[in-house]
Amino acid sequence: MARVYPYAHAGRKAEDESPAMRLTQAAAEWHRITGAPRPHRATLARWCIRGCRGIRLLGERSGGQWYVTTGALLEFHRLTNVLPEHAVSRAAGPVRAAEIARSLVELDAILGGRSPT
Repeated sequence: MARVYPYAHAGRKAEDESPAMRLTQAAAEWHRITGAPRPHRATLARWCIRGCRGIRLLGERSGGQWYVTTGALLEFHRLTNVLPEHAVSRAAGPVRAAEIARSLVELDAILGGRSPT
């Protein structure tokens, strides 16, 4: 049985007029866009097939090769770097640490102390 990969249909959006490129070229483009280290082409293929944090990189598979556009890379980068609604802001870090410390003190009082690790 042939393996079916979830990929975008052949018709691209009208506003995405950038040409499709192979994953090795897309890795260099990713580095140029984000400034992050250049990912391996297998990483980009995994992002197309399985996704990252529940978000897939839109790509097309043709002749055994994956092709992505610059627009798809930009959209993937934007979506994977959005702060979730339930995330705690970085400014709340010390407050949360104080809450955890208080909770540990209360837990010690309830359990009679923790054993040293």
